[in-house]
Amino acid sequence: RNLVVFVGNFFPWHNLDILVQSFRQVLKVLPESTLVLVGDGDLKLTIESMVKQMEIDKAVLFPGRVSQQEVADWLAAATVTVAPFPRLSLKLFEYMAAGTAVIAADVPDVREIIHHDENGQD
Repeated sequence: RNLVVFVGNFFPWHNLDILVQSFRQVLKVLPESTLVLVGDGDLKLTIESMVKQMEIDKAVLFPGRVSQQEVADWLAAATVTVAPFPRLSLKLFEYMAAGTAVIAADVPDVREIIHHDENGQD
């Protein structure tokens, strides 16, 4: 099973709506995948509703707020972590420090950190 893990807050600028829409496409190619959205925030109910409306709720987990140890456990279990933010976030560095593969938004700030064939791929 492929685990796609996001850890953070459910705020509008975190682009979780785009992440969920993208994950729906992933399921068409990799149906054994699970999206894990760890955290809480203003848009959690909206995102949960969106997941249900898209009928992908069996493939999406919402563990809520968890301890630092549980965050570490989710990151260790992840096939890939996701940072859909519209600008550079410390989350990118946290994921990298945990040694996980990262899918990040293609934005200028991230391009300054991730370099093709050096520490990342396009």
